Amino acid sequence: MTEFLAFGKPRGGRFQSISDSIWTDPNVVLEPKLDGARYMWYILDNHSEFRGRRKGKVKSSRFHEPGELVEKGDRVPQFTGIPLFWMGFADTVIDGEVVNGNNVHAVTSIMGAGPEKAVQRQQESGWARYVAFDILKYKGKDVRQNSYLRRRQILQQAITEMREAAPEARWDLVDIVPNFLASEHNIKAICKSWIDEGKEGGVIKTLDGKYGKGWTKAKRRVTADVVVLDYTEGNGKFEGKIGAIIFGVYIDGQLKPIGQCSGMTDEQRQDFTDNKGRYVGTVIEVSGQEITGHGRIREPQFERTRPDKSAEQCTFRALTTRM
Repeated sequence: MTEFLAFGKPRGGRFQSISDSIWTDPNVVLEPKLDGARYMWYILDNHSEFRGRRKGKVKSSRFHEPGELVEKGDRVPQFTGIPLFWMGFADTVIDGEVVNGNNVHAVTSIMGAGPEKAVQRQQESGWARYVAFDILKYKGKDVRQNSYLRRRQILQQAITEMREAAPEARWDLVDIVPNFLASEHNIKAICKSWIDEGKEGGVIKTLDGKYGKGWTKAKRRVTADVVVLDYTEGNGKFEGKIGAIIFGVYIDGQLKPIGQCSGMTDEQRQDFTDNKGRYVGTVIEVSGQEITGHGRIREPQFERTRPDKSAEQCTFRALTTRM
């Protein structure tokens, strides 16, 4: 049976299991979680930009989530080269994902390369596409406070008007993400089918929610038993305590690190801090989105200690059989 975790901002330091009631809530809609890179399409007064977010120093801005925005528009001239700013669409901001098939690594190889190399790679292996899923501003009007349904209408209107204004552009590379109303579909079954196909999962949104509010990423939950090897030092509010638990499994008879996790409650974090040596070499259970063929756990989170398990039981073979 597939279990789901709500990925997004953790509550109390932990990702929460998704309640069964959300899947049948008539006030929610499901969208597929695309395996790409999130970029905002800024149509400015005299040019367009594609701004992505990366971890690092936090900067403030009116029209993006916290994080450092990096402009990469010259990697995707098929979009930024459309002169929409001359056609009445200036001061528009669209949110979406740059995708290339179902391969995030292909997207990274494009957006992470220099402009010339990015274009060359697309010419050789296929042009990246842009899948829009929301809109923040349209022709100078901030629409973030509108409901999801209203923003969806505005987004569809925007893309339609842009296609009509510049019919020669590569609009075959621009889509709007599909959605499925819980009032009309079995969205839990749909989300499970996406995961079974190897996709990331889905995003559940409330129909009356403002931009960025009431969004829940639904991904499959897998668990694994691993061995505590060491800790990272905490910083910020965790200064003086452990930050994350470094864990591993036995590979060819040797205990080797394969990742690190956080997500402990404050009480659990303090316990690990006070008893670092006692827990090294013991078994904990972690959960995550998936276990890769290389034995890596995507987005691992601490679940619980496993005093009933021995370290020798935590092997690479046992780990990968849970894929």
